[in-house]
Amino acid sequence: MSPSISYDPESEVLSIELVREPSVDSDMQGNVVIDYGVKGKPVKINIYKFSFENFKKSEKDLKKFADIQAI
Repeated sequence: MSPSISYDPESEVLSIELVREPSVDSDMQGNVVIDYGVKGKPVKINIYKFSFENFKKSEKDLKKFADIQAI
């Protein structure tokens, strides 16, 4: 399955479904939530309060989160 990207402008949520698998755990960093499957791999990423104007801030949060996970 290819990643699926959707955006709900009313709730300002950008969702990226990486794989179709139930989420069993989540981590939150700023306005970014990453859901993990049973094998511990990311299955979905939600960015809340997403707007294209605020995209640069979200990008920084994702990079911070990736740096924390790499430690």
